Amino acid sequence: MNKKTLLPLSCLIAALTFTACSDDDDNGFTDLGSKVEIPSGERVYVLNQGTWGMNNTSLTLFSPSTDATIENLFKTQNGVMLGDNAQDMIASDGNIYIAVNGSNYITRLNAAGVEQARMSFASTPDLQGGVRYIAADGGYIYATFYGGYIARLDAKTLEIDRTLHTSAGNLEGLIVKDGKIYAANSWATVTDPVTQQTSYQYYTNLVVVDVKTFTEEKKGVTVAPNPNLIAEADGKVFVISWGNYADRGNEFQTVNLADGTSTTITEAKDMAVGNGKVYLLKTQTDWATMTTQNEWLSYDIASGRLSTESFLKDAPDELASEIIYMMDVDPTNGDIYIGVTYYASGNGDIYRFDRNGRFISTFDAGGQNPLKAVFLK
Repeated sequence: MNKKTLLPLSCLIAALTFTACSDDDDNGFTDLGSKVEIPSGERVYVLNQGTWGMNNTSLTLFSPSTDATIENLFKTQNGVMLGDNAQDMIASDGNIYIAVNGSNYITRLNAAGVEQARMSFASTPDLQGGVRYIAADGGYIYATFYGGYIARLDAKTLEIDRTLHTSAGNLEGLIVKDGKIYAANSWATVTDPVTQQTSYQYYTNLVVVDVKTFTEEKKGVTVAPNPNLIAEADGKVFVISWGNYADRGNEFQTVNLADGTSTTITEAKDMAVGNGKVYLLKTQTDWATMTTQNEWLSYDIASGRLSTESFLKDAPDELASEIIYMMDVDPTNGDIYIGVTYYASGNGDIYRFDRNGRFISTFDAGGQNPLKAVFLK
């Protein structure tokens, strides 16, 4: 693993004196309150989920122009750990928003990782299932929760504006599009009233909520069992379902919102959108032998064509058999970031490719289980 930590002397002094190394940028975001010097140019933020119960969620900042990293950025800037098991991260209006599932809160950070606002759901009875995914739209942050709830928060203060108990079991990924929220209704546990045996039920729909009235619409969108990931690009919507772990596996689907239907294109467990494509990961792990085989597919959004030729042209050999935990695309230059996990045995690694799939570099994720990357420039 390649570790490069950027902590210049000037910023060590700044950290001791609690002064900022930089103030406002001219890029629409601010570094006000930073205790470390932030590299100039574009920034990539990597959210490491950590290991359940270990309170080791972390945030790493990577500078593409210098190949330098600042590990554990949140603790450095705020003096505390992020918490237990992060689930999602987005960038919006120059801010970073992180949803931490185990600790059950959402935080808003400025571009230097300094916390600006936080909303804990620990004392909110309806939201005890835990926050899952988040999306930003129209000055609000929308969040899904286990237990079938969707919450709307003020994007600046993170105060709860509305909550809605939908007909869903446990909600996962969501998007906000054309005045509606589309959220993946994934699964729930059900207990047989006679035998008292508990089993899993896997749902096959996206819940649809009208943003203006904040009410659930009767007609949802039908998808493959256990939908988890949802994305939008170029006016089109895509879903990945994780199946029922029996006769249905992972499925990548295109969604027709007009008639509430979906079409399965291929098997895939993860996706990332960029460069006019949906990049797909098809993976199979034999947990008995702990061996993994990965395939890299791509779906051209404009033509609707699937390519089984790998979009990675000169990937390091190990990527064919590592456990992939993250795929994200830099919207400014099309670079592709792929995160590898070693679970609790050590920090993950991030592999960086250009928009044509050419390998650029590898860097240490700075924490366990790299989950998500977002970008500011």
